[in-house]
Amino acid sequence: MIFGLTWPDIFDSVLFHPLWGGLAAFLTQLGLFSLFVFFFVFPDGRFVPRWTRWVVPLVFVMPVVVFLFPGSRFVEPPQAINVSAFVALWACCLLAQVYRYRRVSGVVQRQQTKWLDFGVAALVVLLAGFLLPLAAFPALIRPGASSLFLDLAGLTVAGSFGFLLIPLSIGMAILRYRLYDIDVIINRTLVYASLTLSLTVTYFASVAALEYAFRAFTGRGLQLAIVASTLAIAALFVPLRRRVQEFVDRRFYRQKYDAGRVLAGFSVTLRDETDLDRLSEGLLGTVRETVQPEHASLWLRTPRDAGGVR
Repeated sequence: MIFGLTWPDIFDSVLFHPLWGGLAAFLTQLGLFSLFVFFFVFPDGRFVPRWTRWVVPLVFVMPVVVFLFPGSRFVEPPQAINVSAFVALWACCLLAQVYRYRRVSGVVQRQQTKWLDFGVAALVVLLAGFLLPLAAFPALIRPGASSLFLDLAGLTVAGSFGFLLIPLSIGMAILRYRLYDIDVIINRTLVYASLTLSLTVTYFASVAALEYAFRAFTGRGLQLAIVASTLAIAALFVPLRRRVQEFVDRRFYRQKYDAGRVLAGFSVTLRDETDLDRLSEGLLGTVRETVQPEHASLWLRTPRDAGGVR
């Protein structure tokens, strides 16, 4: 996400701004090096092999140095050192993915990795197709219709569309091969987006209303209104989140919501019921209602005598 917000060339226009240049350079470097970290943890979120986790602190030193020491030799090293470090980082990413693919990943994770590899390979091909003609024929860079066409084509195809292939390939891995539990992500997004909006509206409305009331009675409204509204929001957070979660589950995840309610009801029966036959019938009925199998049966192993079981 950080890489997508900062690349390609999002902040180039403000890199030399006296006020915002340092922040723009920091975000640009942070976006670039976040991409390296992504390849160290894809697709299961773990650092494989383990030594890759020690590369991360070294990777994130560079954005901090760019922000604290703009224009220094640490930020702009000799070209040979800069290129060598960049190639070494990509080599580490490649080795980590190859090791994960051959030694750690299962069948599904290998399919996820193939989707990512497809997106990255297509991006490399597009960038090479755009940059190699410029390197082979310097005359194409000269001002004119040809250079304008190449710039527009490069920014559109190799730049925007090319970099878009990476999130598209990740999206295919998510939707097709369940890279993450996408239902949980969507559910939490709906819940917390609605909760944030509700709390924000409630907060500002309560601040305005309480400020008017306090000012009418005490002459001091704003500070008291802010304190009272903050306490009210803190008290509302948990019950409101529970209500929003219940509404989202009931409205968008009805089957899981009904199954959860049935299981919760059966847990009460399980706690209070002592008759084995009724408990068996209730268990079978709960399984049929929640899982909806083609057939359900219950087998109980009970002691027959001292010498065996049935």
